[in-house]
Amino acid sequence: MNKHEAILYALCGAHILVWLVIMFGGLASRRLAVINVALFLPAVFLVQCALKTHVFIRAKTQLVLDHPDSFDVPTSTTDFTEAEELETRRDARQLGYDVSDVRYARRVFQMYEDRLVLPRLTHWLGRRCALSFQNPVSAQGMLVVAYAVNAARLLWCRRGC
Repeated sequence: MNKHEAILYALCGAHILVWLVIMFGGLASRRLAVINVALFLPAVFLVQCALKTHVFIRAKTQLVLDHPDSFDVPTSTTDFTEAEELETRRDARQLGYDVSDVRYARRVFQMYEDRLVLPRLTHWLGRRCALSFQNPVSAQGMLVVAYAVNAARLLWCRRGC
């Protein structure tokens, strides 16, 4: 493993850790549930609305495109869903890269993410629910789940349980 692969894994791990804390941190602590509902979740929502390209996706894409020889060549020939293709085109426009380059970068970092268990399950579930408006692993779906989990913790354990 070279240093760029290590950075890519670190970005993937940070992305996973952020979502785990936001989604399920409230189960560990009532205080964290309050912080999630009052600060983190609104902040994530505003960042997702304000930025046209996801912070971690941008970082992973730029890392792969800036150091293309540092990564394994993706073997996946799975077509992107319509939503993924739209995101890829939007990201290419925002980042100033060619669409084919961004598509290649996404395949590379998805291949590395799929080597980790949780992103692989998330990608599988996201593809299964891609055509549904109720996709639980879309950005909006994960925010709804996070609000539900943290709010449930606050409602059911009102006295510090």
